[in-house]
Amino acid sequence: MVVAHFVKRELETLFVHRFSADTMPIAYVFRNSGHYWVLSGLLFGFVVYGPAFSHVKRTQSDLIVALIAYAFAELSNLGTHMTLRQLRSAGSRKKHIPRGYGFDWPFGGISFPNYFFEFLVWVVIAVWSGCWGVIPFLVVATYMMDNWAQKVILVPELIERH
Repeated sequence: MVVAHFVKRELETLFVHRFSADTMPIAYVFRNSGHYWVLSGLLFGFVVYGPAFSHVKRTQSDLIVALIAYAFAELSNLGTHMTLRQLRSAGSRKKHIPRGYGFDWPFGGISFPNYFFEFLVWVVIAVWSGCWGVIPFLVVATYMMDNWAQKVILVPELIERH
């Protein structure tokens, strides 16, 4: 699940995301890579692949439920990224208000459903693996996603209803 998640993220970066010049300063690339390599790669990997880690016994039903929940979260995350892609044409800085799956439900919607579904992916991985090493990664990732969400500034003259 972890490898599939990161492969999906790389493919999204290459083929789905449209970055504006101020969206991802180069310094963030190193910070984000450190976050993924240290907290996900080393900490989670060390715990899961370490000799002291004893995997919890799982049934086939547990596997099916985990894979369905994981697929739901990953596909929902991808769907929201596709919606966001359609809001801005290549080279444009004009922003639109997103509508649709994740943005309009439940009870009026989720402000940043791509981050919500990303969070769900890691909750599924944490529960399925039974590994405490996912917790520090999830805490830092949630903090970073919240910061990114808080920094989104909607300039009225740049917004068009979509």
